[in-house]
This record gives sequence, C-alpha cells and structure tokens, in this order.
Amino acid sequence: MESQEELRVRYFFERVEKSLKNKTYTFKPKQYGCITSIIAILPLLLILIVVVTSILSGITLLLFSISIIPITILKYGVYLFLIALVIRHFPRRKYKPDPALQEEFKSDILPRLTKSVYPTISYQEKYKTNNAELKAANFFSKDFWQEEGRLSGEDALKGRYKNVDFELTELTHYIEVLSQRGWFISILLGLFMIISETFADVLFGILDTIGGNALSKSKQNFRGLFLYADFHKDFKGEILLRTRRKSILEKITAPNTQLEKITPENGAVNKKYEVYTTSKQLGYYALSPTIIEAIEKITKELKADISLKLKDGKLYMIIPLEHNFFEIYKVKNNIIKANTKKDILWELQSVKYLIETLNLETRIWSKI
Repeated sequence: MESQEELRVRYFFERVEKSLKNKTYTFKPKQYGCITSIIAILPLLLILIVVVTSILSGITLLLFSISIIPITILKYGVYLFLIALVIRHFPRRKYKPDPALQEEFKSDILPRLTKSVYPTISYQEKYKTNNAELKAANFFSKDFWQEEGRLSGEDALKGRYKNVDFELTELTHYIEVLSQRGWFISILLGLFMIISETFADVLFGILDTIGGNALSKSKQNFRGLFLYADFHKDFKGEILLRTRRKSILEKITAPNTQLEKITPENGAVNKKYEVYTTSKQLGYYALSPTIIEAIEKITKELKADISLKLKDGKLYMIIPLEHNFFEIYKVKNNIIKANTKKDILWELQSVKYLIETLNLETRIWSKI
C-alpha cells in the first residue's frame, strides 16, 4: 500500500501529464525559419534597389532632363516587407512550463524525492555562482567571463555520499546577442543612413527611447554539470585533464605554465583529452588506470567531453551537457513530453554514478 508521501508524488506527476493533454506545443521548423528569413531579406534588397535607382534617376535628370522614379518598386517593396514581418512573427505556441506546477516541483516534490534516495543530501533550487569552490576550480577562460555574459546556477545537490562531501549543480552561461528585431533595425538604420541622415537621427532617437535591451536577447553559451568533491585527504599539487574539443576548449582556461604535460596509457582518453600535472609522479599515481577507465566510461555513457581538476585533496569537474536536469517537461525532436517520477529518479542517480564510477569513496589519495 502506498504511503501518503508516495501518493502525493504520484498524484503530482499525473497532474503534469494531464497538463499537456489537449494542448499542442509546436516549434517553428528550421526550414520555415530559413524561408521567412529569405522573404524578409527580399524587400530590403528591393528597397536597396530603389535607393540605387533613385540616385541614378537624379543623375539622369541632371544630364538628360529625364527622371526615372521607381515608385512601383518602392510601393511593392514596402508591401512585401510588411507581409514578411507578419509571417516572420506569426504567433506560434511556445514551450513554457506551467508556473504553478514548476514551483510545486522545485519547492516540494524534488526535495522529497532527493531525501527518499539520499537521506544525507539536500536540494537547493538556486546555486550561488560566486562561491569559493567555483572560483578555485578556475575552469573558465577570461573571455568566458565577459561583461555581457551571465552565469546561472540551479538545481544544486549538496551533502555526503559514501563518506564523500560533494556539491553537484547545473550551470548555464548566457551571452547577449542581437535579436531578429535588432538585426532588422540595424539593416534599416544602414539604409536610412544611405538615404538621409535625418531619417537615421530619428531612428536613433526611437532606439534611445526603446532602450538597447529591446534589440538583444540572451543566448545559451554553455550548459553543464559542475561537481565539487572533498575526500578529506590532503595531497599537494595539481592535475588538469581537459578536453581537446575546440568548441569547449576555447571556454576552458589554459593550464598553468608551471604544469607539465603527461600522456596516460589509454589511447581513447589521449585522443579526447590532454593532461597537465605538477609532477609526473603525482600525475601517473593519481590518474591510475582505474581512474582513466572511469573517465573513458563517463565520456561514452554521458556523451560529453569532461574537464577535470585535482587540486590539494579536492576534485572539480565540468560536464558539458545539453540536457536540462530536473524539469517537469522534456523536449526531444521538437516534441514535448511530461517527465515521470522514474525520469527524475534516474537523474538523481547521477550523484551515485559519478562518485562510484570515479571510485572516490575508496580514498586512493591517502598515500600521495
């Protein structure tokens, strides 16, 4: 017989499933976006033709007293432009979690599930990204911490598992880029500057009134898990294992110049990663064949190129992932489905998986 706790959780996920019934959430296909982008550009090209032909008309008027005024082109260019705007911004249903269900899940259901799996682990919805552990990890390059960027932390699990104190959280980094409106206004501004500085000044005045935020949007630059573990055994030195994948490598900080490069005896790991350490003795001892095989296993099973740092008895790890953990809905192939209790419990197993796969609980570092 189910307990009150189990009934509450089951009833919640039934409500989540029911919330998607009789609703069709769709996304604009890429092909549709490309077509409408072309449609939106064509009127701009026509307007550009108008500008050029107007200049030519002025020249012909001066030289031959004949004016060629492209009124028809201008008129239909404006019509096409307005139609393109309507098509481009045609209302479509977007994926947005039910706010009430989302709040209940994060504040009540998820903490309950966490305690049911790990009695000594707590869940926190928000994670402070200016903490000492993240700074000590020093994973990200200076370019990553650009002023217009924003690092967000959420869904943090903290506590002790098999005598290992740890923190595991989801990090997302956003950068500000031009929105579709921003690109459109930038092109329009360029055309106005060609036609008339007065028009451009008017547009600049409108932009000052609207504000720059109306022309930009937040774009996800990085998403992944951050693991910090302290196994209460001191060792002096540092080991850095970082991915060779260029798209991620440019976000990860370069190794300390005092570290020397080593080559572990594992072809699969060497192909994907490079390793730097304070001393070769420390590197080859700490990165035992068991640990190297664990890194290879994590890479394959999570399909992610990790970066790992061992420093003064602590482990720091970044796991780039597109998957958004601990949500009531999941999106795959433009289809939205409700997560189940089983799905969330599987995600909670990531703690157990990482600590046990890396063999952290055996305290192999005590002899270093």
